[in-house]
Amino acid sequence: MCRFIAYKGEEVTLNDIIISPTNSLIEQSKDAKKRKKPLNGDGFGLSWYPTHNDPFPARFVSIEPAWSNQNLQQIASKVRSQCFFAHVRDASVGMPVSQANCHPFNYQKYTFMNWF
Repeated sequence: MCRFIAYKGEEVTLNDIIISPTNSLIEQSKDAKKRKKPLNGDGFGLSWYPTHNDPFPARFVSIEPAWSNQNLQQIASKVRSQCFFAHVRDASVGMPVSQANCHPFNYQKYTFMNWF
C-alpha cells in the first residue's frame, strides 16, 4: 500500500513534516508496523507550491527508496511551503517501477494523487 501526506498550513520546511517526526512518512516507508512487507521502496514523490508569487507547483520524483535518497534529504531541509504533497510508493505486483508512476502529478496549477 502506498503512503502519502497532504499538508496545508503554516509555512514549514518539508523536512518538518516528512522526515523529522518520529512517525514521519519516511520512517513509515521503511518500517510499516501493520504490514507483512514493511517497506515502501518503489519510489517517492514531492510536489509543493512555492512561497513566492508563482501559482505553479514544483515536482520532484525518483524511483529510489525515499529513505536513501540524498537529494531528498537536501531538498527537504531547504524548501519551505504552506502546501505540499508527499508520496512513497509500493508498486502493485506486475506494475512497472518508473518515474511516470510516481505520485504526485502536476497539471498546470494543480497537484494531485490518485489511488485505487
